[in-house]
Parts: sequence; C-alpha cells; structure tokens
Amino acid sequence: MSESSYRHALSTKSGHVKIYLDVMTSAVTMLKENPSLKANQLRPLLKSALPTATVLDCKYINNFRIRVANYHAKHLNSTVVTMEDSIKLARNCKLSAEEAVSFHDPMVRANFNDMFRNIMKEDPSTWTAIQFLRKCKSEVDGFDYRLSYGVDGKPTAVMYMTPRMRYNLVRYVNIMFLDSQKRQYNRHGWPYIGPVVKTNENKIAVACEAIVTSENIDIYVWVLKSMKSIEKRWSPPKLSIVYADGLLTERFLKDLGISDSCILHGDYYHLFNEVWPKSEKFGPKCFSLIKDYLKSMLESSTLEKRDVTYSFAKEILRTYPKKLQLLNQIHSKPGYYSSFYTRVIQGSLRLLGSVPTEQNHGSVVAHLGKVAMWDIWEQLKKLCQRHQHHCDQEAKEETKLTVLSH
Repeated sequence: MSESSYRHALSTKSGHVKIYLDVMTSAVTMLKENPSLKANQLRPLLKSALPTATVLDCKYINNFRIRVANYHAKHLNSTVVTMEDSIKLARNCKLSAEEAVSFHDPMVRANFNDMFRNIMKEDPSTWTAIQFLRKCKSEVDGFDYRLSYGVDGKPTAVMYMTPRMRYNLVRYVNIMFLDSQKRQYNRHGWPYIGPVVKTNENKIAVACEAIVTSENIDIYVWVLKSMKSIEKRWSPPKLSIVYADGLLTERFLKDLGISDSCILHGDYYHLFNEVWPKSEKFGPKCFSLIKDYLKSMLESSTLEKRDVTYSFAKEILRTYPKKLQLLNQIHSKPGYYSSFYTRVIQGSLRLLGSVPTEQNHGSVVAHLGKVAMWDIWEQLKKLCQRHQHHCDQEAKEETKLTVLSH
C-alpha cells in the first residue's frame, strides 16, 4: 500500500471522512473575520478538526485558505458549516476549475471585496505601510500619497507619487494607459495599478503607483482624482486618449467629467485574444471568418478603408444576425475601436492599445520576481526601489547627453 493510500485509509471510517464540525466551523469563521490569520494559529485548529493522518503542510494550508475564501464569497452570511461543505473544504488535492470564483459575478466580487477590507483593517502590516508612506513624505521632497476608504471606514486602496512621477504626469499629459496587474506580490493578492504615459523618447513611465483591494471603475476614478489632488498642475481634462481593456466604460469618463474632451480606446490585444473569440461574442467559428477584416477595421488609417473592410465582414455575417449586430456596434464606435479616429489626435503616437501597461508589468516582474508573499509595506518598498533604479538610469542618460552636447 502506498503512503497516500495508507493515509486515506486512516482518515476514513465506513467510507466517511472524520471531521469535527464544531472545530471546522470555528476555523472557517476565524478566516472570515481575519483572512490573513497566521498559519501557526490556523494549523492547530485544523489539526483538531481533521483526521490525524492529514498532512498540514504549507500547500495544504494555502489551498484551504482559497477554498474558504471561495466559500465565504458565495455564502457570506452563513454561520454554520455543513458536513458536505467541510469535506469539500478539507480535500487534500489540487484546486479544481470549479472551485475558482467568477469575479464577473457582481455579488461574488462584492463579497470578496468585503473580505479584503477586513484584511486591511485587521492586518497590522497595513498600518506599517501607512507609516512607511508617511516617512517617505516627510523625508522626500515632492513625495505624497493618498488612502481610499469604503463606506464602512475601512481602507480599500493606497496610492503614491514620487517627484519623478509628478514630472512624468505634467510633461506627458495627452495619453494615459490603464490596466491592473493581478500577479501575487503581497500576501492578500491585491492588484497593482500603475498608470503609464509615453515619454518623448517613446519609452514608458509611470505617473503613480497604487495597491488596491479590487479593480473596478470607481477605483480608477479615485486613482486619477488622487493624482490631481497631489499634482495641482495636472487635471483629467488634459487627457485626450485613455487606452484600457473592456473593464473601463464611458462611465469612467463621465465620472471624471471628461467625456467631451477625452476618448476611451480599446486594447487591440485584449479584443483579439480575450474578448471577440468568446462564444458570447463572435465565437471561434465566426471570429476566424472575419478576423482579418476586423484587424483591418482597427488598423485602417482612413474612414474609407475602415468602411470597405466593414462591408466585406458584414457580407460574411449576413446569415448570423446576432454576430452581425455585434459587428455593427463595433462599426458605430470608431473612437473606441478604430485607429483612424485616434491618428488625428495630437500626441496619439498611432498606438493601438494598452501595450505600454504590459511593458510596465514586465518591468515589475523583472525587478520584483515572478511571485512573492510580502506584506503591503514590503511591496511598496520594492516598488519604490524599482522606481529609484529607473530614476538613476534616466539621470545617467541625461548626464551622457549633457556631456555630448558640450
């Protein structure tokens, strides 16, 4: 008998896994109140609740946390854990696709946000992060930060700007690229947001950096308003184009009061690889039929060229009314989908999407590594060190140019 089979045999009796419900309920409730509960406090509870043969290593603890988080996201007001749910939570196997929570469900997303705010309130490292930012503000001229609080008074986001970021924002004001990075660098898996601008040398630069509990329109609006409150020389009406993926809608522009002076433009990569091939959009079959025409519609340099390719795609989809309706919607929004519309805007650089944000995310990975489990203040420190490195590199380049000019 293998070791795994032996452990399974020890942990079962008459075909049922032995779990003490009262203790399991206590563990699940504690993780609801404090999702960042330390492993040395969680492990003894699980040891009392589960069969003695269960191996409570770090991988098991991590999977248990995720399963409990998913459970609370779907059963926020539940006070008693059933035996059926306990068995699912205690399974000693890899996470399945069915256990992943769909963040497209507004109710589930709201539940997760509540739990994230609980972490921010209970986790002492959050307050260490605030002390770190206060220290930076007191010792670095031009450094400033802002905190966002929910209706319950709990923090939901933190953002900061260095002197160089403020310089970038004021100088390269026309276009901004927005997207979040959900790669795990802090213990809670909070996303990173770094609004990106393009420099006069066609390089990327960040205008601020933020760590937030969730990615939504309200958070992006807060980030830009916070940038305005820190850097008085800049304001959202100075923007001409904002490149972003499908998460941001016209409401983003309306909430900032810039719907008449700025356009929101979709991201080429996301549209072609993550949106249009889906069955609820064009679907694999229809998308393959009109992919080249869609590409031409997005890349066309003139209105006439865009309309010609649209007519060809329209003819192909004439027997697919729902898909044709989607194509008509794309055609009716040139500001969001077509590059001929953005080419005439000063400083557009003839770009097709938010690739600069992905370049910034790649830089973050290069400096911070592929994954980490830091406290919030540690991630902020690493990001500041990355920014300092970039400032040093820019200073060297500027010095070199100054020497060559004399």
